[in-house]
Amino acid sequence: MKHVLTAFAIMLGISIQAQSSEATIVYSVEMDSEMTEGLPADMFSNMTMTLSFKDELFRNDFDMGMMKMSAINNGERVLTLINAMGMKYATFEDGDESEMNLFNTNIDDKDKLNIKETGNTKTIAGYVCKEAIIDSEDGKLTVYFTDKIMPKTTSKEFDMGVNGFPLEFNIIAGGMEMKITATSVKEKANANFSMTIPEGYQQMDKDQLKGMMR
Repeated sequence: MKHVLTAFAIMLGISIQAQSSEATIVYSVEMDSEMTEGLPADMFSNMTMTLSFKDELFRNDFDMGMMKMSAINNGERVLTLINAMGMKYATFEDGDESEMNLFNTNIDDKDKLNIKETGNTKTIAGYVCKEAIIDSEDGKLTVYFTDKIMPKTTSKEFDMGVNGFPLEFNIIAGGMEMKITATSVKEKANANFSMTIPEGYQQMDKDQLKGMMR
């Protein structure tokens, strides 16, 4: 009986979730333990990523303590802000030509992707997500996604060619493997979407900033 009630609750949850184009999603970020050996134990323990989107606006904030990076996209332009140990930089790009991304990796060429839905599911932050395996030139990616969250504007990291929005995925960036999992989803955008560079940030062109990040 307990299993029947649990299954019914899950089905009910699916039926009442309307597709959302406005939300704030908080993700935890875990690093491969082999990659962090010899480093301070708490250096990568509290990394978070927060997405907010509403209408044509999309904001991604990545916080790893000693470095914070934000990308604000209004559908036409992308403003990237980097605060690394007090050194603050900003750059603008046209939305269609944006090359900056939080993980310094991308899977741009959708024609070269081999996407296979496995039939497996997992409940993440209250959403039943489907599992897909994506093969690209950069390797294999596992993603769990929901079709109940569909922002109008997104960034390259989250446009993975699946029919939905990722709530859990693994990537390899800069030689390090990360597992990114949603811990909460609120159906309201709670973010500053201003495209004005904050005080204290030095504006650079995208090539200068990309060179610093390599």
